[in-house]
Amino acid sequence: MIHILALLVIQLTTFRAAAALMASDAANNSAYDNGWQDGDNGGSGFGAWVLASNGANAGHMIGDSTALAPGNSGANINTGGESFRMSGHLGQFATALRPLSGTLSVGDTLSFVIAVNNQNGSKGFNLRDSANMPIWSFDVLPGTYQAGGTPVFDNEYADTTAFHFTFTQNDSTLSWTINRSGDLSGVESGTANIPVGSVAGIRFYVSDTLNSDPENNLYINSMSMAPVPEPVNVALMIFGGIAFASAAWRRWRR
Repeated sequence: MIHILALLVIQLTTFRAAAALMASDAANNSAYDNGWQDGDNGGSGFGAWVLASNGANAGHMIGDSTALAPGNSGANINTGGESFRMSGHLGQFATALRPLSGTLSVGDTLSFVIAVNNQNGSKGFNLRDSANMPIWSFDVLPGTYQAGGTPVFDNEYADTTAFHFTFTQNDSTLSWTINRSGDLSGVESGTANIPVGSVAGIRFYVSDTLNSDPENNLYINSMSMAPVPEPVNVALMIFGGIAFASAAWRRWRR
């Protein structure tokens, strides 16, 4: 019986491998040991970063997200003490485009986390299609948080705020979920009319914040993309596991 249980564990491990991450990245990967620069490509499965800014008051670096609030009390989304940091103030902007390797297929899940504080200027991200056009956005604007153009979380501000985003691709729509943590917590979710084959990248941005105070920055981290096994593959793996265990049981009884 022990042998059979071991064989079943092997089958379950095989099943889990089918749902393993197909892309992931975090700010503490070795590609960013000398900073965050245009063309960097840490982790695996994503395209290289495309970074842009329009002056000395905007830029990109590796930083500590807890610096978003006094006494390092900002939202902690760090890995190894580090997150991606963006700034852009006094009429200037910074953008960071992360292409996917292809587009989201049915069942694929894309996730990442951002941390923010002040709502002056504008900051956030938009999902992009293969023509690099925006198709869905999350925006932190004066007095409001907006998902797909609609206010969320009752526009309640907190200086310690992290948003964890999960997008799941369906045939003709894209499901989204936002988990908020920090001084305030909550969950918002919805669907957008974005068909399969549309989502090809993410572009983060910061623009025209009041000044260089660290509370105005945008932090990003823990990006991942994973497939969901199709039902037919799940059924085949379960059937295979049962058949494998049954054959092993018969051999064990002999």
